[in-house]
Amino acid sequence: MQVLRLGALALAGILLSACGGGGSGSGSRVMDRQPIETPPPMTSLSIEETGGRTGSPIASLLGNLSEVNNNAPIFGSVLYSLDTGTSRPTGLETTFALDRLTLDIPRTNGTTTTLDTDRDIVADVTNVLPQGNPVTNRPAGSVTVYNADERTFTASTMLVEWENDDVTNYLAIGHWVHLDLAAPGVEIGAFIDGPEFDNAVTPPVMGTATYRGIATGAYLSTHGTDTQTPTGTFEQGEYDGRVQLTADFGTMSISGRLDQVGLSEVLRIPSGGGATLENNYFPGRVATDYQVVFQPTPIMSDGTFEGLRQDAVFLSETLNIAESEGDWAGRFSTVNDAAGNPRAVAGAHRVFFQTTGNTQALMTGAFYGATERFE
Repeated sequence: MQVLRLGALALAGILLSACGGGGSGSGSRVMDRQPIETPPPMTSLSIEETGGRTGSPIASLLGNLSEVNNNAPIFGSVLYSLDTGTSRPTGLETTFALDRLTLDIPRTNGTTTTLDTDRDIVADVTNVLPQGNPVTNRPAGSVTVYNADERTFTASTMLVEWENDDVTNYLAIGHWVHLDLAAPGVEIGAFIDGPEFDNAVTPPVMGTATYRGIATGAYLSTHGTDTQTPTGTFEQGEYDGRVQLTADFGTMSISGRLDQVGLSEVLRIPSGGGATLENNYFPGRVATDYQVVFQPTPIMSDGTFEGLRQDAVFLSETLNIAESEGDWAGRFSTVNDAAGNPRAVAGAHRVFFQTTGNTQALMTGAFYGATERFE
């Protein structure tokens, strides 16, 4: 059966345009296997950004996307969130069994919103065999899940991979959006979560390691005068790309690049409103020349790293960038590869840029990379 894949933010935009109601639960399986015991939840790292904008959710995002404040991360796994409120959520938990994936999202009001593939609406499921995994030789899959009612909307696109012989040893990465039409409020974030990234690790004292992998996330943008899209159009969608990071354990620093970036699940809302699915939603992936450079960042003694707001820079040959800044945070796996280096690294990032034509964009995503000697 062909399944329509609508990204988390595209679904959000459609909901806002229609102001429609919700749906019932879904019994769709995350992976087409028999269920096993669900592993216990895990705590996560949190980087929080807040802004003081008011108005409707979409109106609050049509302002200056650079007006966000950065706070220090809270290390567990990795959670990166931003919102239009003023409070700071903490922690994030996932659980995974072969037939079920749940995500407990911390809210800025102190509550928790849960997405559950056994209960909520599953928009898309993709299974990946080990030989098709672009990062490791482990089975993997992706899913988009959401729930909605007349007031709120919560959605997430998640990727998960797991040990061939031990499904409790898994890694989940993804992004989410939560909208409240009555509050008003918008909360967006990206995360990684898994037992290999839940505890401190002692990095090697010398040598280097290269980590190749993927990144996925959500973006928000407002078009200026230098694109082919009408000025003032609000755009939201998803992105993915290739990540390569190099850790120098002798100098205790890590740096790298995100390239081969593609955009998908794009929804454009004209400044006057009136977005329709037929004319403004573009689900297919479009390749770009966008790149994000992660500047050298210190590795801490516990295997975590945290870049400052200037440590992630957006590059493009087709856009004249006037301002670019960002931050990133992550940690190394507690399991070593055959060379004695941490076999994987994962984390989250945020990048903002503005062009000379006043086009603005804010990207929030997660990344994951592994060494060639992962197993």
